[in-house]
Amino acid sequence: MRAPMLLLSLLLFVIPAFNARGQQAERESHKTVADQWEKNYNAGDYEAIFSAFSTAMQEALPLPEAQKFFAAVKGEYKNIVGRELIRYQGGVALYKTRCERGTFALSLTIDTNNKISGLYIKPYTEIEPPKMERTKTSLILPFNGELRLGKSQKLQGAKSGL
Repeated sequence: MRAPMLLLSLLLFVIPAFNARGQQAERESHKTVADQWEKNYNAGDYEAIFSAFSTAMQEALPLPEAQKFFAAVKGEYKNIVGRELIRYQGGVALYKTRCERGTFALSLTIDTNNKISGLYIKPYTEIEPPKMERTKTSLILPFNGELRLGKSQKLQGAKSGL
């Protein structure tokens, strides 16, 4: 009885977290905050972005510094033309953010009040899996002579005298 319940729990809680392409589905709260942030960024409304910050974030990055920061980012990248959730790492949503003049990685953290409590922007670099090289090692079967598997299948083992 425990095994079916465990399987059901996995299906209910793990499967819905991923979309059809195998990626994690974007949480509605992060999507709403990220959409609003993107809209305000493209409009150059840095005061609206600042007002979406949590109190701690506003203290860490005062309005004049926030305005300079976002103006510098926009000066380099221009407007956002697309954003794609890459993954969640803890409570941080990591986005690949395509702009008119390049792509940056946006890390966005929100608090329980859907206020931005963490924001990090850096140039985006593709994360590629390591290139797998084909093995060139010869394999030797662990027996000498022939081994019959069925009526017509047989394997040749190592010849004696090795």
